[in-house]
Amino acid sequence: MAEIIKSMIKKDAAAMMNPMIAHVSRFLPDSLLPPGKLPITISYPEKIIIIMANPAEKAKTNLIVCAMKAGMHWPALIMPSVKSHPTLLRLESMSEGVLAAACAFATSKERILFIRYMLPHHGFRLCLSGFTKLNIVILQLMKFSWDAYPRPFVCLAPMAGVTDGSYRQLIKKLAPETIVYTEFLSTDAIHYGAKKTMKELEFDKEEEHPFIVQVFGKEPEHFLSAAKVIEEMGADGIDINMGCPAAKVVSSCHGSALLKNADLAKRLVEATKKEVSIPVSVKTRLGWDNIDDLIPFCQGLVDAGADALAIHGRTYEGKFGGEADWNPIYDLKERVSVPVIGNGDITCAQDAVEKIGNLDGVMIGRGTFGNPWVMKDITEAFRLRSAKCKVQSAKLIPTVDTMTFEEKIPFIIEHCELAVKVKGQKRGMLEMRRHLASYVKGIDGASDLRAQLVRVESVEEVQNILSA
Repeated sequence: MAEIIKSMIKKDAAAMMNPMIAHVSRFLPDSLLPPGKLPITISYPEKIIIIMANPAEKAKTNLIVCAMKAGMHWPALIMPSVKSHPTLLRLESMSEGVLAAACAFATSKERILFIRYMLPHHGFRLCLSGFTKLNIVILQLMKFSWDAYPRPFVCLAPMAGVTDGSYRQLIKKLAPETIVYTEFLSTDAIHYGAKKTMKELEFDKEEEHPFIVQVFGKEPEHFLSAAKVIEEMGADGIDINMGCPAAKVVSSCHGSALLKNADLAKRLVEATKKEVSIPVSVKTRLGWDNIDDLIPFCQGLVDAGADALAIHGRTYEGKFGGEADWNPIYDLKERVSVPVIGNGDITCAQDAVEKIGNLDGVMIGRGTFGNPWVMKDITEAFRLRSAKCKVQSAKLIPTVDTMTFEEKIPFIIEHCELAVKVKGQKRGMLEMRRHLASYVKGIDGASDLRAQLVRVESVEEVQNILSA
């Protein structure tokens, strides 16, 4: 069996395609099916192997599935029956074009480890839709690429003090196709191996792909060394912050200050690209105090090697006031050869659908505060749009508006638990306070709840307050 699978991989290598996932589907003759269990223990670096029988053929096997992310020292498992084996893998349909492989298996010490791997690939659903006996599907994890990843992109904006591992993982559970970014991290700190920053580079390799590390700084040599560290730890890409308007950041010639120093901005992109193979993108603004230099500035970044651009629809002087202007971003898209992502004032799926225009994706930041479900709404709205369904306003009712506060509580508690897991009890709960205040905004008694929640020190306290 192992040799058959290996030959199939070799034979169909040229047919594999897709951004993050490539697939090959082949009919496996009944003669190759021994009675009882299938004796397979296979591990290919960076491949997931799924073997399944038609669920209707109960006499053969109810459901035989083996899926693994190789390279993590996990044994391949085959279950002759989902009902008779304690280590279960289920393949369940989510939304159209998305399959969730949720698996649990025993380690060598017979502990159960649960993993969840999402496959945002319309073609994969089609490839599985018509099998009649036993199919073997071989999925090869591909390198992330802005050019190849399915459009339109839905990105979680990098936000200091917000987009830590707990928030990224929560978002990915709700909208697995989301491209997530870290909080912005100092290239100087990475260059010198600062313990706190190196800890913030950690991510869940099962939940968080595609995972982009956003960095800031002004020393090209530090960008070069930081880029190598980031690639080695498994990130899918690097994003350079050239848009943060915070006074402390700008006064150090970081963030938005680079809008006034195009030569340095280009050198930072060049240095970052120099010795890594993962893509490098830039997040910036319309300009310093006007939009006149947006196109030449961004063209310079692309010439220097930038693989994608995310543009916030305000200038540095505009900070976060007024209304974001997306028109210059549409104009920019017509003038550069790389993907362009729009950012600013997206608070619901309707906003995203109306603003996407000719762009390759949208980036949502503050619009997720208290409403992480908005990412799922946007993903679904774009799916309908791509399928040429008429997106009616009735279909774009925000999920958060259909939920009672009681229905939100399990998600809030899960967020708290993730925060504690990622950052420890003290820091995790301290950073959760701002999220908790957002979650209760607008409900009856919000003021009293906020007064209590901004002082919590444990998940149990949150649970008691919300359940009172």
